[in-house]
Amino acid sequence: RPAMLRAHGDLIEASRSAETAGDLRAASYALGSLGGLYAEEGGRDKEALYLTRRALQSAELAQAADLLARWNAQAGQLAWRAGQANEALDAYRRAVRLLAETRPEAGAARGQADVAFRQAVEPVYLELVDLLLRRSSEEESGASQALLVEAREVVEDWKAAELRNYFRDGCAAELEATARSIESVDPHAAVVYPI
Repeated sequence: RPAMLRAHGDLIEASRSAETAGDLRAASYALGSLGGLYAEEGGRDKEALYLTRRALQSAELAQAADLLARWNAQAGQLAWRAGQANEALDAYRRAVRLLAETRPEAGAARGQADVAFRQAVEPVYLELVDLLLRRSSEEESGASQALLVEAREVVEDWKAAELRNYFRDGCAAELEATARSIESVDPHAAVVYPI
């Protein structure tokens, strides 16, 4: 508990110092991290969401797409816990779109790329797929099908990102460019997605 309190104090001080210095990226990081701590504590989700939204604003002004992806995923998690499924899905969709654009694992050193991918990228894709599958079970047939198709596309995007991360060269991009849509496969063929 004392370590948690010390971390709170350090993050509050860091956010104030960064805001005073005009370092929007550092302010965003401190605010979002503090929001994450509040979310972990439980019972402080409103404060966590407020801080996460402030972190998103600072990241937007700093044009820090990597932080925008991170804080959108955190906002999605908080919205889901608050029972706001549509807001959660929207936030996770923004996060996945930003991760696909920025590819944070690509900037990591060779040995650290897998760790970066597993910690920063993969969980966001998987959480979006999970939410889409949960929502599809609550919807009518047409809406349910659309959510299932979207879940499948997110899994395919995740696997493509995983391949790009693994090969770390143009090989994966070439493979992705020649890939066929699932709809173009023989209608009598079975396609299995282990989710």
